[in-house]
Amino acid sequence: MSPALAFYGGLLNFFSIWILCLLQIVPFLFSYMVGMSLAEIGESSQKEKFTETLTVVICSLSGFGFLYCSLGASTTRFASFLFLYQSLLLQIGGVLLFLCSAYFLGILKVPDAFRLPLRFIGSFLAGAILGLAYQPCVTPALSAIYNAIKRPGTFPQGFTLLVFYTLGLLTALGIVGYGMVFLFSLDKLKILRKAAVKFCGLALLFISALLLLQKMTVYKSMLVRM
Repeated sequence: MSPALAFYGGLLNFFSIWILCLLQIVPFLFSYMVGMSLAEIGESSQKEKFTETLTVVICSLSGFGFLYCSLGASTTRFASFLFLYQSLLLQIGGVLLFLCSAYFLGILKVPDAFRLPLRFIGSFLAGAILGLAYQPCVTPALSAIYNAIKRPGTFPQGFTLLVFYTLGLLTALGIVGYGMVFLFSLDKLKILRKAAVKFCGLALLFISALLLLQKMTVYKSMLVRM
């Protein structure tokens, strides 16, 4: 498999029947992107809206992609650490997503001095939490990549393919996520902006509850049976 085919496999993961598996985490990733972007843009100029939205999208997807690749490289020490402490890390992540939910719902106020770090570090952490919580279905392309990673002699090639596969998936997520933010940032839909942020807050409240109650596996099973 070439890197180009791996990238296409990741892209196809979103635009195919495999999207059903992604539904366990993608709505919440989009909720964070849309909620954080709309909560931050306010009355900004078009250039500022573009920059702030792009920052949130790129940082959150970077966090998601980092954990996706880290967990996929299952033979590494870092992956072993993540699997060993996954339950604890997800509990911490549930608390952080709960705080994001409270911010979107207007319950928690963030001082202006913390807004910039929130867009960068907060977005990366939110994406990473969702990447850690995601339990991917193994597509044919992903199966071949995992097999290569598990063999010591082909680990470098397998990991490279995993990175390109992840980039393909992130490209699809980024295009759709940015498109959703752009749609709600239009002046014609300004009246719906606050409602959209509140809805995103409720979505994050739901995922934080799943993580804190350790019910992600139950939630995935429900989706698979649909």
